[in-house]
Amino acid sequence: MPIVWTSLPDFEVVAFTMAKPWLLVREVIRDPLQDCTHLQLTATGSWGHARGPLGISEPDGIPGVVSTANLVADCPVGALIGKFGGSSASLSVPATGGNVPADLVSGKAFAIGSYCITEVPALPWFGPLFISFNGLSWPVQINNLKIVLKVTIAPK
Repeated sequence: MPIVWTSLPDFEVVAFTMAKPWLLVREVIRDPLQDCTHLQLTATGSWGHARGPLGISEPDGIPGVVSTANLVADCPVGALIGKFGGSSASLSVPATGGNVPADLVSGKAFAIGSYCITEVPALPWFGPLFISFNGLSWPVQINNLKIVLKVTIAPK
């Protein structure tokens, strides 16, 4: 059975200085498909720490650069990361709880890179999608960033 994806509006930023921990991509991820189960993200672009010598990163991160400050431990520095819910100012990874799977708890960061398919937290959850850059402190200079978003309902 083929997977049917529904496109959401693309997210695009050019020549932007990100001075906060998280950047809002979509205010509500469940619109227009209320019972979506999965989100597909395809990203292109480049960015770097505005005041640092790390160099330019692309969605899959900066090869060979390691940091203990990464929000997603198994993801390279500079890689594109995301989270569902939470706040644009949150710096911590929340504890799990309730009926939300540990890897999708509201506000917990996950790797996006250049291509990602991730489960959307189950209803009744709804909320925003944020992005950031693994292990980079602010400000981050985004040269260009485009994220193509699609949602689907997993077959039962």
